[in-house]
Amino acid sequence: MKLTRLVEDYRDIYGAELFSITMVTWPETTILVVLTDRGIGQLARTFDVVRKWHKKGLPTPLFLSKSYIGSSLDTFPLEFMAFQKNYHVEYGEDVLQPLTFAKSNVRLQCEREIKGKLLLLRRKYLETRGKGKDIQQLIAISLPSFIMVFYGLLYVLDREVPFAEDKIISQLTDALQLDRELFMTLLRVKEGKKKYSEEDLSRLLEGYLDAVDRLAQIVDKLS
Repeated sequence: MKLTRLVEDYRDIYGAELFSITMVTWPETTILVVLTDRGIGQLARTFDVVRKWHKKGLPTPLFLSKSYIGSSLDTFPLEFMAFQKNYHVEYGEDVLQPLTFAKSNVRLQCEREIKGKLLLLRRKYLETRGKGKDIQQLIAISLPSFIMVFYGLLYVLDREVPFAEDKIISQLTDALQLDRELFMTLLRVKEGKKKYSEEDLSRLLEGYLDAVDRLAQIVDKLS
């Protein structure tokens, strides 16, 4: 999808304050608008343009400055690694290609994400009260975040990082000796490819919790 008109809209607003516009398509469609520090302080100027492109089906862009990117690679490496996976520069310089990531920072964020999401997953499971439809929705919402973490862990482990979600799962579960079939079943639930009984979904979710707990322990010991 070419964004020529969108680029023109933001150039009209920001002029020389606009460094680049990048379309990211993995793990979801994201538009990165990189501005000068001065430009970042003038977001209110974009209200009408953001609303216009919402009506055309595009999400609200992420507005960043180059200084923010440079100072965030130790804190949010997973997000920027994901941006690098599949993107197209629509305007200006390529701010993603030069980025590099320390494995220690990636491992630390992976551990933080796993442990935080495990606590949230437990709480949300209790809120489903064992209802199959709610469990299915919880799996669909939560699994992509863990696949993102798997992506980061493969990087830490010097393993090939594939593009497809099923291959990411296969690679990571093989590398860390996790239950591959459990995560593949979770993926099928997320994609709605097969119907499961309420009892099966509840059992699956409990296995999901156990597997994530084990993953947290494994990642804690990685160096």
